[in-house]
Amino acid sequence: MTASTDRGGLALFRDQELLFEKSWTRQTQQSEALTFFLDKALRSHDLSVKDLTHLVLDVGPGSFTGCRIAANIAKTIAQELKLSIYTATSLDILLFQLNRDIPGHTFARAIIDAQKSLFYTLDDTNKEIRLLSEEEVMTNGGSPPFIFGVFSSPFRKVLKDRKFKFSSKNSLNFPRPSTLGYMFSQSSNLLTEKPWQEVEPLYIRAPDAVEKLRIKN
Repeated sequence: MTASTDRGGLALFRDQELLFEKSWTRQTQQSEALTFFLDKALRSHDLSVKDLTHLVLDVGPGSFTGCRIAANIAKTIAQELKLSIYTATSLDILLFQLNRDIPGHTFARAIIDAQKSLFYTLDDTNKEIRLLSEEEVMTNGGSPPFIFGVFSSPFRKVLKDRKFKFSSKNSLNFPRPSTLGYMFSQSSNLLTEKPWQEVEPLYIRAPDAVEKLRIKN
């Protein structure tokens, strides 16, 4: 499940087969949407929560409310079923689905708006999450990157005016819930298995988010 951005989502897999996927916008209450569509996904395949064997979660960085709600739902299920939780950052998810959708692409940079003209970034050539300014997003790292992810319309205009390549496809710019399932089915090393007690979401506005991600300015 993912709820770190303006688009929340949930997917259900059986082995490597995608059985159900649903995404929604922030106009929908995240807690209501996650619980409603989880129930719908399970019922549509004659399953119940007790049939779940693995949980995979987008922990952010992202929306305070969305990250917290998704984490709490996953932790509640994991506690009841005595399961661990597999986690991935929003940026790792974005890069994984870009590599899956557009194999062989040139230098790319996933970004998530961290507010105050700063962005969390992750390059496909440097697997370190960093906090960069608007100018650094466009210049840091040498050759101009293909930029995609969660950012505002004004910054999109800046990119367009300066002739940068950027994605306008929502399917690339938001973490898709099915991507988490594909990461798990491929045993991606981008996933971290944790006891449910140790799962903590990464909030954009939380003062400890930088330390948690060990970002180097």
